[in-house]
Amino acid sequence: MSKALDLSLFVNQTLDITMPDGDIIHVKKPTQNMIIKLMAFQNVEESKAFEALDELCLLILNANKEGKVFTKDWIDDNFDWTMKSAVVQAYSEFINELQANPNS
Repeated sequence: MSKALDLSLFVNQTLDITMPDGDIIHVKKPTQNMIIKLMAFQNVEESKAFEALDELCLLILNANKEGKVFTKDWIDDNFDWTMKSAVVQAYSEFINELQANPNS
C-alpha cells in the first residue's frame, strides 16, 4: 500500500479579508518571520502596543496573493484600532486553525 502527500493542498490556503471598500484580498499563510513577529507582539510594552499593532496589520495585509501594497498611511487613513486588532486576531486564528488541521 502506498501513500501520497499532495503538497499542492497547502498552497492555496488563505485568509480572505473584505476591505472597507468591499474589495477582498486573500492573505497567504504566514512565513516563519511573520509567526515570530506575531509571537513577539504578545510581549510588547503597553507604550508600544499601537505601533506594534500597525506593523503587524501592515505585514499581514501585504502578504496578499493579489500583490496589492498597503502603506502605513493608507492603514492609518482607512482603519481604526479595532479594525487593526480584528485583522491580527483573525490571522492568529487562521494560523491556529492551520496548525490544528494542516491539510484542510
